[in-house]
Amino acid sequence: MADNQTEKQKVQELTDKLERGLTELFNSESYKNYLSTMSKFHNYSFNNTLLIAMQKPEASLVAGYKAWQKNFDRHVNKGEKAIRILAPAPYKIKEERDKIDPVTQEIMLDRDGNPQKEEVEITIP
Repeated sequence: MADNQTEKQKVQELTDKLERGLTELFNSESYKNYLSTMSKFHNYSFNNTLLIAMQKPEASLVAGYKAWQKNFDRHVNKGEKAIRILAPAPYKIKEERDKIDPVTQEIMLDRDGNPQKEEVEITIP
């Protein structure tokens, strides 16, 4: 029974700590800065919005080096520093899988009773 009380106390301490942390977070200047950045970059992921807020909270537009030149006819000034974000780089692989009958959703077999194979292209994020 003492173990249950100890577990309850641990959970209560953790909950109290979380509540204090959230109160501090929501009342802090950095959270306000994050929300401001998030409002400008709502299409970006949480992580990338956080990275932008940490590196340059006053940023109003983020684009790659080539995109600045091609899309905006703008050039990066000498000595400027980049804002680093995590860009997805999906790639495709070909994989051999068992062929599935589209009607019955069962594996199709050849004359010998072995599963038929087909090559499928898969996009990996």
